[in-house]
Parts: sequence; structure tokens; C-alpha cells
Amino acid sequence: DPQLRRSIESTGLPWRVLDRVYGIEMLLVPPGTYARGGDPLGEDGRLVQRNEMPRHKVQISEPFYIGRHELFEREWDAVMGGTPRAPL
Repeated sequence: DPQLRRSIESTGLPWRVLDRVYGIEMLLVPPGTYARGGDPLGEDGRLVQRNEMPRHKVQISEPFYIGRHELFEREWDAVMGGTPRAPL
């Protein structure tokens, strides 16, 4: 998307980084706005959860990095020093 590319380039930050210690690939999320939530009947015809409504605009004011892939528990443990356990 050309607009997304311009937004990423305007930050002056690399669009992708690799944590050399843990090998986790991170992608840049630039500042901007996006629509969150949905209508009672979602785009794919499924019912949208009550806590997903109403559709509203979200503003991201500062760029940040987010993992490109889900983490495995062993990766979380390595970075965070253990896995939080839910109380029984």
C-alpha cells in the first residue's frame, strides 16, 4: 500500500528489525489511524461480539514495533524469564 509505505518512511525508522539475541522479527507500526470494531453483523456474516462494537477510530501517535509472528512459549520464557500462570 503506497500510503502505508510513505507513513513508514516518514518515521525514519527501519520497517523491519531482528532481535539478534532471541531471533524475533519485529515490524514497524507507524503513527496513524485505523477503524476498530464492527457492525452487529460482521463483514464475513458472523455476529460481532458486543465488546467489539461500535466501530470507532483509533489513533496511534507514536511508532512501535510488533512481532511478525506469534511467540512460542519457550521464546516468551527466554525473554521474560518465565511464563505467567493463571491462578487455579
